[in-house]
Amino acid sequence: MLRASVHLRRGDTAAARQELDLGKAAGGEFANLQVLEAVLADRAGRVDQAMHLLATAETSHELGLTAIVMAAGVMARHGDLALAMKFIRRPFLTEMEVLTRLEPDLRPLLEHEAFAPRRSKQTLVWPLEAPPVPDEVAELFAAVRTESAPP
Repeated sequence: MLRASVHLRRGDTAAARQELDLGKAAGGEFANLQVLEAVLADRAGRVDQAMHLLATAETSHELGLTAIVMAAGVMARHGDLALAMKFIRRPFLTEMEVLTRLEPDLRPLLEHEAFAPRRSKQTLVWPLEAPPVPDEVAELFAAVRTESAPP
């Protein structure tokens, strides 16, 4: 899922499709693969198919963080903020306050009371070795501090 998400960020849906095929061949967790299939359907303009796949995947307790973020992003992009919130408000997801600000597709959820106010009171700690924090991300945190990441 992580490799597929990197391919998708780069706009390489063919490589993400290969990751889906590899995941299926390896017996990967069905609901995670269903989310990836939904994202690919959405990218191909098959929105109804994507929404159906996501609605059924949402009930799985096996979804990994990458799949959850990808699914919620699709739902948020299409205006279904209620289902996007169902994905990301799972009890074990403690990092979602930060991820909703880092992931552009999730930013519409910042208007929801669970993530309000839009600008977090937290300080974002950013790796010194990474590219600079984009201005639109920095504006969503009280402060940004850069530190060297562990090797």
